Amino acid sequence: MITKYISGDTFNEKVGVRKIRRTTRAFIRRESDHKILLMHAEVDDMYMLPGGGLEIGETTIDCVVRECREEAGLIIKPTEEDAIRVREYYKDRMYEVTYYKAEIIGETERALTGYEIEQRMTPVWVDEDEGLELFELRLGDPVERRAGLAVRELTAYSHFVNLAK
Repeated sequence: MITKYISGDTFNEKVGVRKIRRTTRAFIRRESDHKILLMHAEVDDMYMLPGGGLEIGETTIDCVVRECREEAGLIIKPTEEDAIRVREYYKDRMYEVTYYKAEIIGETERALTGYEIEQRMTPVWVDEDEGLELFELRLGDPVERRAGLAVRELTAYSHFVNLAK
């Protein structure tokens, strides 16, 4: 597995990492039209690959399968081949996201969390180039949370798009 390291402007090496958030996300490319699945949080106007945080005792594979089922209503089969891990450091925090390429093997009902409902989160299918543009637009966002997410997503998204070419 490839690991990429990103250090944000606000990371303080003297303080070090005090909080770690581990998540997983899936890169799902629909073969019929080569569109990529993104989740859109309408309220914050953020785009991201489907996925979310690990629960206690959960593997990264189990997490990405669960999150895609809950958020997008999709049953997926992730592969560890070509997986990428992104570790990003901000202030006293590290975000570690493991990204998997996945294929759709079925559908089910969505089961959103309260936060996802508040955000009016919906799955959207986009062209490869549109996805790149959506993440690039947020790179300079003054809200660190959105800019950081864009850096992580763009890093992984670009990795998978380049593999597909």
